[in-house]
Amino acid sequence: MKSSCLDWNELDLDYRGENNYASFFASGSMIHTYPAKAVPDMINSILKKLLCDYDVKTVLDPFVGSGTTALEAKYLNLDFYGSDLNPLAVLLSRAKVLQIKDVTIIKKVLVEFTDKIIQEQGRKFVVLEDFENIEYWFKKENIYQLSYLKQCIKFFLNFQKENLESFALIILTAFSEAIRESSLSRKNEFKLYRMSKNDMKKFNVDSVLAFKKKVEELLDMIVYVCPNLNNMSINNIVLENAKTLNYLRPDCIDLVITSPPYGDSKSTVAYGEFSRLSIQWMGDLLKEFLDIDTESPNCDALLLGGNKSKIDEEKCSGIFSSPSVQELIKKIDENINSSTALIKESLEVLKKIEDGVAEDKLKVLDLLEQDTYCYSIFKERIRLEKFREYNNIETEFSRNEKKKMANDYSTSMMELYKTPELLSQEDCQKLEEFIIQVRGVLLRKLKYVPKRKNEVILFLKDLYQVVLETDRVLKLGGIQTWIVGHRTVFGDVIINLADILKEWFENLSYNQIANMERRYSFKRMPHHINSTLARNESVNTMMYEYILIMEKIKRCSDE
Repeated sequence: MKSSCLDWNELDLDYRGENNYASFFASGSMIHTYPAKAVPDMINSILKKLLCDYDVKTVLDPFVGSGTTALEAKYLNLDFYGSDLNPLAVLLSRAKVLQIKDVTIIKKVLVEFTDKIIQEQGRKFVVLEDFENIEYWFKKENIYQLSYLKQCIKFFLNFQKENLESFALIILTAFSEAIRESSLSRKNEFKLYRMSKNDMKKFNVDSVLAFKKKVEELLDMIVYVCPNLNNMSINNIVLENAKTLNYLRPDCIDLVITSPPYGDSKSTVAYGEFSRLSIQWMGDLLKEFLDIDTESPNCDALLLGGNKSKIDEEKCSGIFSSPSVQELIKKIDENINSSTALIKESLEVLKKIEDGVAEDKLKVLDLLEQDTYCYSIFKERIRLEKFREYNNIETEFSRNEKKKMANDYSTSMMELYKTPELLSQEDCQKLEEFIIQVRGVLLRKLKYVPKRKNEVILFLKDLYQVVLETDRVLKLGGIQTWIVGHRTVFGDVIINLADILKEWFENLSYNQIANMERRYSFKRMPHHINSTLARNESVNTMMYEYILIMEKIKRCSDE
């Protein structure tokens, strides 16, 4: 260990304003949208501090994402190794650290290429791309434009003998962003949702022009970034499972710095879902020109906590070495018991309401007010149906205005149930439909609540396997730096990942160097989600992230 140049508590982690492309490039531009990006300035500050204190030459990020850590490590002349199970992440990370010997030639060729595809648009026969639900996610004119682009890209890359990888990284990154911009998905969501009919009617994007613009933006960034990077340092980014870093030998890494998924894709960020449309359009091009496999258009099932993720149960027994995990499971069990009792009580209330409707003794609100949980679900079903109705009609109202209108409607309907004599025959019929819907919700929750515990444990087992694998490749005296968030499950049970990781590492003979926290300001994540217990209960998601830094002081075999 070197002499310290700065105390960890002196680091300024309160990064505000734009999330720059890189710490050394004050640009709000980005090569591609991507969920939950790390802040380059923060990564740079941590790396510089560690370089001051420790002899670091090799860096690993087993969840490389969009390549923020890769670029910051490259800028500091460090050898970098990264992996991800998302093919799009591998593409973006490689593109971000791309170094070109003669930028002028690359730029000239690509400008000529994009000018040519603009000029020749409409003059060539185009074979339209086709995959499942393509017309659900893209307008016909965009399917034609993107098919034309893909045809031109493939023809161009097939004739490149020199600089093929550079051309492919730039062009396919730009193509992916053009695909996202052209899709009918909601652009401000971190999962894949379709626009409302009203928004789709107004949606108008020229895919070819979007592609040309993105190529030009990428070229401008590369022109700036390339001179700042060290051509001699190693850069190895692969499509690999973080639980099996087979491309790395034992004891070869000085520093692990990573920000893992904070939960399974279903309940947090669905990286595979985010990338699916791009992979469907260009998975074959990624394989042919960059040797990036795309086994499935959606990798979420393979990620941490995914239903196709393979678990080594013998290795995973170590998750219970953490007292925080033991306490977490205890709280989950308590929550399951109380939730199950709550749901059963609500089903009994619902039966009384149903009997009251059948006997014309309608006192819905009186019964519901005795059970706030059932009341909340009932009100939410009314709100949700009305919102969907508003969303499917042509209107000038914004999405937020529609949400408010639907909420106001559900409130007024619940008030109307206080005076059943004012209910019309249609209202009564609708009430019966809502009763059926609410019962279905309650029965699904009764079945799902215990299952949710297994999903949480599966995620922790997966994460623990990554911890073991990073420990395998880390040298004695090496550093583990994990940037995590604390999830909320079952409405109010917090998963303290920082403490869990700290205890796991301590059990593997690590010492804590630092444990810091900062408030999110940039990450593309929802500020609120609906609780799995009551859908309309909005709960805070991860508003803070925690930076845990641990030093490996002993090999397990040395004990």
